[in-house]
Amino acid sequence: MGKPKIYRNFTTVEFYDSYLGNSTEDIPFWLEVTKNDQEILDIGCGTGRVAIPLGIQGKTVYGIDNSMAMLQAFREKINNQYPQLKNQIHIHQQDMRSFHIDKKFHTMIIPDISFNHLATNQDVNDTLQSINQHLFPGGKLILEVINPIRVVTNQTKTIHKHVQTGKYFLTWTLGKYIHDKQIYETANYYQYCDAQGKPENDKITQVNIYYRFYYPQEMDYILEANGFRIINKYGGYDQSPFTGKEDLQIYIVRKNK
Repeated sequence: MGKPKIYRNFTTVEFYDSYLGNSTEDIPFWLEVTKNDQEILDIGCGTGRVAIPLGIQGKTVYGIDNSMAMLQAFREKINNQYPQLKNQIHIHQQDMRSFHIDKKFHTMIIPDISFNHLATNQDVNDTLQSINQHLFPGGKLILEVINPIRVVTNQTKTIHKHVQTGKYFLTWTLGKYIHDKQIYETANYYQYCDAQGKPENDKITQVNIYYRFYYPQEMDYILEANGFRIINKYGGYDQSPFTGKEDLQIYIVRKNK
């Protein structure tokens, strides 16, 4: 029997790039921390939000994701918008917990808090061991996770514009925190509307996602126990030091030699 899916019902990409996948706030960070790296493995690459800017900078990028729908959207972007990157970007449908690529890397990244989708300790250990197997000794891993200083269980409705169709849609989130498992379960809703937010019809798309929360000392220990040493820990994309008050924990670690 195969492993259970890391996240549930995350098969639609209809709204992804308009709501999440179109963000560029962190792109300068990923370009900066990989500026001396020529070949990169992007784990949880999604629709190519980070991989494509890296490719534009002349880097060779390998991307893995377990969502076929995400990867199909990624391929369509390459074919239709960035054909010059066809020989630089290589994508594979693989589970981060058990991926296999017939090569090793000096640099890997896990953007978009994808590491938070690993729900169990076994998931975490399997992922870091898979990374270890594909990372050269002394190789670099850069990842980000949520800093669980607060849990927002519900988000009010907001209006967004679809990047491809120009249509407007509402989105809102209902969530709950399962304390004994450190899991934040969310139901994310999307509904087409007019520019004022009036729904077009009764059709609502629901996407269920969960996030495992890692507390700061816990995350430090997980990385160190799996054969990595922490080089830098940031609290933001400006590379400011982590103090514990920020929304993110951003790590640059190296595999022990």
